Amino acid sequence: MLNTIIMVDKKNYITLLKNDNGQYIVEWSDGAAHVYSELVATLDANEVISGKKELVSLAFKAKNGAWPPKVTQKEANRIFLRNNIALLQNDADNQRLFTRMELDKILPKGSEILASSDDIVGNTHGTH
Repeated sequence: MLNTIIMVDKKNYITLLKNDNGQYIVEWSDGAAHVYSELVATLDANEVISGKKELVSLAFKAKNGAWPPKVTQKEANRIFLRNNIALLQNDADNQRLFTRMELDKILPKGSEILASSDDIVGNTHGTH
């Protein structure tokens, strides 16, 4: 069976192929002479071909069964903390995920700001 190369990501060692049966295959290497090959859904391959998704994301889905998360862990933590304000109060580590201006808006009036992402100097104490 002959495979046609559709797309190559040289930086990440990933190739999208199409076989004679019209099936799409994503191949990637871990850099240590191991090459992995997985059939992928036509719909998923088309997401990459159309430019809506990157080839590296398709390899991630082939490997993990789902597209990569759209938000970073840090952003997910920020969203969670915005919805659970009590976890922000009196917790300098959680407060460091936000700027002082954001904390002024998020925290209830009178809450102490212990730290923020824009604190440069050791002076991290202040009141809201």
